[in-house]
Amino acid sequence: MSKYRNISHYNYIIYNNKVYYIKLNFMQNTNLLKIISSTVYLCDTFYCIVFRNQKFEYCFTIFYTHLIVYIYFHIMVAFGLLFMLQTWAGQTVGFTIGNFSTDIMTLYYQAVYGGTFESNNDLIQKFLSILSIGFVVGFLLGSLTVSIWIKVIGYKKTAFVGSAICVIFYAAGCVAVNEYYLLVMRILTGYGSQVMANTIVVLVGEHAETHQRGLLGVMFQVQVCLGILLATIVLYLIRMFETSYNCWWMTFASSLIWPTLAFITLFFIPDTKPRETKDIHFKEVFTRKYTKILINCILLGVLQMGTGVNGVLLYSTQTFNSVFNHKLSSVFGALILNTVNFLSTLVALIFIERLGRKILLFGGSLICCIALVCLIINYSLSTSNTALLLFASVLFIIGYEIGPGPVFYVYASELLPAQAKGIFTTILNCFNHIPNIFVMYLFPVLVITKEWLPYVTYLICTILTGAILFFLSPETKGKSQEEIDSIMLINGKKNNNLEIECAQV
Repeated sequence: MSKYRNISHYNYIIYNNKVYYIKLNFMQNTNLLKIISSTVYLCDTFYCIVFRNQKFEYCFTIFYTHLIVYIYFHIMVAFGLLFMLQTWAGQTVGFTIGNFSTDIMTLYYQAVYGGTFESNNDLIQKFLSILSIGFVVGFLLGSLTVSIWIKVIGYKKTAFVGSAICVIFYAAGCVAVNEYYLLVMRILTGYGSQVMANTIVVLVGEHAETHQRGLLGVMFQVQVCLGILLATIVLYLIRMFETSYNCWWMTFASSLIWPTLAFITLFFIPDTKPRETKDIHFKEVFTRKYTKILINCILLGVLQMGTGVNGVLLYSTQTFNSVFNHKLSSVFGALILNTVNFLSTLVALIFIERLGRKILLFGGSLICCIALVCLIINYSLSTSNTALLLFASVLFIIGYEIGPGPVFYVYASELLPAQAKGIFTTILNCFNHIPNIFVMYLFPVLVITKEWLPYVTYLICTILTGAILFFLSPETKGKSQEEIDSIMLINGKKNNNLEIECAQV
């Protein structure tokens, strides 16, 4: 690659043994010239440009054409571009989760069947459990089929397909037909967002520099939580003007923004080829060698969603319906919880590399258990205590976003060995989404029986899975993949030939 040189008042690099004169007053910074000069390498040919205080001449177009082509195909994609793509993916998932509150479904019913908000709120209870799990079913189907898409058309095209599915069916969802139509739209948008997000996470990881991958990985969870918060703000605006105009469809229209931006941004991201190494056979998953990994995958997924986080968050509009003595009481409660949810992820971002994974995972799980006990006490009282309800709900969200929420994704990227990453990622996602379906389906059913009953279920699940994981999950902070494999793989051996083989190439 060419080097930056400074001779007298000339700053130049070799450019195909030709000289082009150009005046770029905004590039007089020497460090910037070094960066520019180090990037002009295309097809093993050296190029030359002279920067000097003369009139701008004809090489501007030639230089920047080659520079853009080189950057696009030959160097790491810019961090800002990867950050944007990760943001659009996270926001899409966040809006997919957050735009399906009980209030939105009630307004949808009102648009279809007429009547008042209160009458439709009673009517929706019959179908609430089914509607609530729509996007989670889509998530599960997306996780199961995304690897097939990738094998057939590659990563980038799969991301295009996922974002296109989101755009098409979010637009179709803006039409009020009936509850069955809404359920289908929710499944399809959940499917598209999961296919898009899973693929984009891989694309970002492949193109990011090593020191950027951890930050970009945790930022995905931050963007999901921010998306849920923004969707709640959209809900607040919709509820404010519901008496003059029922614009329930705005929650789906606003969700269109993020997959559309992702679709556009993908044009500027180079594709990456699927790894040529084949995954292990499915039968090998159940062999003694992978026992610890299999148990960790199952329990990590169950722990994250078995805490009942989506029951607490997505039904918050129903939980806080009469707390603040205001017609928007439910929305105020959702705003409080989702704001805390977003801010808590920033705490995890700060401490994930300082305190380690296990301390955050089990410290956060312990906080969730304390909060669940407080919620059980609150709903056992003859009259719900507003202060206790708010305290317990906020404490629960803080605990979740410090521990089980973000650490799940960190462990998912670190615990799985390269030769089995594909199949165990699928298992991990399945046992993440399946408990979520039960949590969201059973929450309104259990609440009708006893208000405290769902929280008892979550408490038992969190204690059992957390206790087992405490003894089985390793601390991966500062450990290489080989060190982690030596801990997780029973009778596994390190590949000592790898370094020699690489040196011989």
